[in-house]
Amino acid sequence: MKKIVSLTLVCVMLLCSVFVLASCGNKPSGKYESEGYQSVIKTGGVYEFSGSKVTYTLYAGGVESYSTEGTYKVAENAAGELEIAFTYETEEDDAKSGTFSYEKGEDFIKISGIKYIKVD
Repeated sequence: MKKIVSLTLVCVMLLCSVFVLASCGNKPSGKYESEGYQSVIKTGGVYEFSGSKVTYTLYAGGVESYSTEGTYKVAENAAGELEIAFTYETEEDDAKSGTFSYEKGEDFIKISGIKYIKVD
């Protein structure tokens, strides 16, 4: 009986470890460019993630038109879907802070349905 209980506890602990490691895999890291930015006209957004910090830069015709820094957090909502919450550092950027739908693939992320391709 002791052996069965011990084996069950070990299995539960291993299963919990798998879930903890899997939840860490949803955080983005590195640089992601929108599909529009990757086109010839270089217009679109670029996210750079490092730890819990994020930098968002908007380009128009290959020229930087706007940039801001802040923090982000990926979490699961009540419906079990992933969301990403951005908090930017200045009052001017408060309108850009918020929570958005989020999806992470092998070499891309989607934020509010917009696809960003990992470039480094």
